[in-house]
Amino acid sequence: MNKVFATLILLGISTLGVAAQTLKVSDFHQDPSDLTARAKQELDLNGTPCGLIKVSLSVPDAKFEGDIIKQSDEGKSEYWVYMIDGASYINIKTDDYPVLRYDFPENIKSNCTYVMDVIRPGENPAKRTITLRYDDGTGSELTYKVPMVLARAGRFEMGGTMEQASDMKDETPHWVRITRDFYIGETEVTQELWDFVMGADRNYSLIKGAKHPVDNISWNDAQEFIEAINQMLVGVGKFRLPTEAEWEYAARGAHKMRRTKYSGSDILDEVAWTYANSPEGHHTVGGRKSNEIGAYDMTGNVTELCQDFKADFKSKELTDPQGPDTGKNRTKRGGSYDCKKDDEYRISYRRRAIPEERHPSTGLRIVWQR
Repeated sequence: MNKVFATLILLGISTLGVAAQTLKVSDFHQDPSDLTARAKQELDLNGTPCGLIKVSLSVPDAKFEGDIIKQSDEGKSEYWVYMIDGASYINIKTDDYPVLRYDFPENIKSNCTYVMDVIRPGENPAKRTITLRYDDGTGSELTYKVPMVLARAGRFEMGGTMEQASDMKDETPHWVRITRDFYIGETEVTQELWDFVMGADRNYSLIKGAKHPVDNISWNDAQEFIEAINQMLVGVGKFRLPTEAEWEYAARGAHKMRRTKYSGSDILDEVAWTYANSPEGHHTVGGRKSNEIGAYDMTGNVTELCQDFKADFKSKELTDPQGPDTGKNRTKRGGSYDCKKDDEYRISYRRRAIPEERHPSTGLRIVWQR
């Protein structure tokens, strides 16, 4: 009896070990903005257009089973799997892990493109590194990994909410719904990253330091950086500036928010380099406490550019707002080391950014989204 009992215990431990080493689907959703399924259409045996699943999986030679018409390996980090209209599940087979079966929340639809993220054991979906690749012209290939943190979709009250203690007319509180997960930079864009993408001769920072945030840039400079970094991107997705709503949502802690006055705390000195504790300038990124999703320096250090034109907020609820269609100035958020009033470090505090004007304490943080 004891031998049988011991064998069962060992079997249970072994089973748990195998279970812990399985692949996991961390995200699956339809992407209405991606028209690849139509542009690069595949038909089933009856001539009906398939649905396309773009599977992000950093495991080589994966095989897929189910109602599949075609699969291909796109760029080594993404598989394209065409499935018939109405397909309800997919099996993923690899050499190193047990077969993963995934039942779709709803059946696959013809001509629709879907995104699936599959992570390996030990990978943390709350953090992600995005790889850049650059050929220096001598045959040598250089790479750089950009650390990002996850902001899950959600609904929040934006602007001068109660804890912000704001009387600014351009901060009218209003509800905002963010419908898609996105990743935002764990830190502000550093000079090391800027130099990798743009070249050291295009680094106009007044306070130099590889791990310091890039400073003294304009909104127009940021757009050039975004265009250049996307040309180096390995795999899927795209970098961009955050919208104001995305920036504030992430600064508030996104799906983990606690309604603090500053990003990650009600105590300014815990999370920010400010004029009071750093009048000489900005510091190495990540030197203060992070906020709830693991983003550093969203309060203080340098102000961060957003994509939107600046205009006063209205009280109506919005879904994935992009800001006004036209305007004179863009926006920047977060406060910087040269702000002398604590009020200027509040999460909801807004500043204007003249697109062509460089400012000594202005930098940026980027968003990545599939």
